[in-house]
Amino acid sequence: KPRMGHLPLGCMFTCSCLVSVLLALEVVESSYPSEVKVLEGHKRKSSYKIPPPHMYMNISSLPKEWNWANVNGTSYLTKNLNQHIP
Repeated sequence: KPRMGHLPLGCMFTCSCLVSVLLALEVVESSYPSEVKVLEGHKRKSSYKIPPPHMYMNISSLPKEWNWANVNGTSYLTKNLNQHIP
C-alpha cells in the first residue's frame, strides 16, 4: 500500500522524463536566436498592400507569347535532367 507523498516508480520515471524533455526544449529554444531583426526606431510591423498586377500594368503592352527558350534569340533554359529516376 503506497504511503502519502510517495509516487510509484513508473510515475517518477515518467515525470523525470517529462521534466528532462521540457528543459531540453528550453535550452534549444534559447540557443537559436530569432532570424527576424527589429531595428531601432521601427515600431510597426511591415504591412504590404500592393495591388495586383492587372490593376497597375497595361495588359496590351505585354507580349502575346513568351518563351524562355527564345528571348531575342537567346535560350535561358538548362538541359532537361531526369532526376527522379535512381
